[in-house]
Amino acid sequence: MIDRLPEALASDQIIIGWSRTEGLLDESLSKDEFRSMISNIHYREKKDLRSAGHAAGNMWRFIREMNIGDLVVVPSDSRFYVAKILEPATYEKSKIEDDTAYRRKVEWLNDKKPIDYAKAEPGLQEKLKGRYISRNASRWLKEIKECLNDAETNNSTFSQAVANTMKHPPHPHPLNTILYGPPGTGKTYNTTHYAVAIIEGRSVEDVKNEADEEGGYEEVKNKFDECQKNRQIEMVTFHQNYAYEDFIEGIRPVLDEDGAGDGEVKYELREGTFKRISVQADNNRKQVAKNMEQAESESEIWDIDELLQAFAISVQDETETGEGFKLFSEDDKSRATITEVSWEKEGMFASFQLGGSVKSPQKLTKKVIERDYNHFLTKENFEAKDIKPTQKSDRKQHGHALWYFLLFKRMQEFQAGWQPEPRPSEEEEGIKNYVLIIDEINRGNIAKIFGELITLIEESRRLGETEATKVTLPYSGKSFGVPNNLYIIGTMNTADRSIALLDTALRRRFEFKEMMPDPFNQEIETDIEGVDLQKLLEKMNERIRVLLDREHQIGHTYFFDVEDMESLKKAFQNKIIPLLQEYFYDNWENIDLVLNQNGFINAKDIDSGLFKKSELIDEQRKIYEILSEYNESWNKPESYINIYEGSNKTQNTEQN
Repeated sequence: MIDRLPEALASDQIIIGWSRTEGLLDESLSKDEFRSMISNIHYREKKDLRSAGHAAGNMWRFIREMNIGDLVVVPSDSRFYVAKILEPATYEKSKIEDDTAYRRKVEWLNDKKPIDYAKAEPGLQEKLKGRYISRNASRWLKEIKECLNDAETNNSTFSQAVANTMKHPPHPHPLNTILYGPPGTGKTYNTTHYAVAIIEGRSVEDVKNEADEEGGYEEVKNKFDECQKNRQIEMVTFHQNYAYEDFIEGIRPVLDEDGAGDGEVKYELREGTFKRISVQADNNRKQVAKNMEQAESESEIWDIDELLQAFAISVQDETETGEGFKLFSEDDKSRATITEVSWEKEGMFASFQLGGSVKSPQKLTKKVIERDYNHFLTKENFEAKDIKPTQKSDRKQHGHALWYFLLFKRMQEFQAGWQPEPRPSEEEEGIKNYVLIIDEINRGNIAKIFGELITLIEESRRLGETEATKVTLPYSGKSFGVPNNLYIIGTMNTADRSIALLDTALRRRFEFKEMMPDPFNQEIETDIEGVDLQKLLEKMNERIRVLLDREHQIGHTYFFDVEDMESLKKAFQNKIIPLLQEYFYDNWENIDLVLNQNGFINAKDIDSGLFKKSELIDEQRKIYEILSEYNESWNKPESYINIYEGSNKTQNTEQN
């Protein structure tokens, strides 16, 4: 199936040979439709049903069933290579003519060096020959590692690769992340992108690009909502009264619903959001591990179709030498052989053509083999006479009973050195990722909310890692740990001065991603009756950075819904100016400077006759008043243009 191994090694791709057809990546294709498509094409080209059926099965498994992170054995003559799958299968139409259209990106292990079968233990070559091994066959890779010559191969590479097959696959996302920045920069909005990217194992940039397409955000949001519904994503908001009992677990009072209205209060232990999603994520991790162990043991279980197909292929190889496949041993009276293998159209075994001492055309059919081979293995003292006719007959045994019996012996010998293909587990998609979103994480008392669990969220302390740590919870007395498939995303408003600085212990355990205002965001209008909102936002934030700091800027989302002068007026009256009041603690002089003294705020001198003892009053002080909401200046484009173009006072002087 890998026809161009040098090219594959050079390009870090496994080339899926015999791929001269389109549509294999179509997920609507069933396994039978897929196999039929490949088998028919290969049969037309090769006129070999056996190889066509074998190739179809290999391609289905490699394109559809193998996951990112699975390990692949690539045979080449007396040697083999091992690679780890990095990406889904891709299709390059330009490569269709030379049969290399379907490919998978891989990481070649052992520094791209081949491994000689002769250096492995006896029987390993037969186990691996022609196989493309998924993670469920990791025990074979352990055998490979153990039998390698340390001087010629990098065993540590294999050790790590084998260990990783049972670990949670890596993702390009830290386990603990905080999105921080000024108000209105889209922190909470972006948690949707981050969560979906984590759940699906994609990059955040990829999800954002999908959301930017027409109708794309609705699709991403639907995925987010579905994961929330399935409890794969949880969301909480911290505040000053949020406590450990809300987040982890605590004893809560409940009214006795079974009582006779006496109002008796009972107490029960309730799980908090963090504990609930942690337990759910850990259960998923344990279930997948259990399924993989089961798949390991079940890979030793075989069915007759699978065994017979593998046996028939080995028989075909011997018949092609011209001598035929011997059914007899030296002490057998019969000298029967198999001279030809017949195959069904789909490439599956049909029958064996007898020869040697059998002169007339006779066949051993799949129907009888499937019916009696297991009896041969399990029934004590099973003999040729126990193989009965397939139809009503006066005979007590099948006419070819002796030859079937000899065939069963040869099948048993073959089975002793044969390994069935690994069976995909029910949890083939692997470990799921879970996401906990904590909005306004810095508004809560971190030490009080996380308690002793602050240590457990470290990556190295997560369940599934080498330094996994558990604690005993104080209320339930149960052992508890945080699994490595639970991601925590927090949002933090840098302009919020109502709480203390972020807990240092939490700061050390999170990666911080700054989200600053984007004045040139495509969602912001550049022409509302001549007003360029992008320039307006940019200039206001420049002044805020000078007068205050960069953490107290105005976010771009404040202007997302501004489409006309009416909505612009409301944005300033109800959002922008109140936000500036909070930033500058009602220092209207600074607010007026941010607005470039555009006229929205008027400064008045103090009336010297207002107080009897005016010497006690600072007559230089100004009284600032914001324009009435009904003032016509709010509706004039020049009022907003003056914020980013020149000085209002200069313009007034010029007009006078």
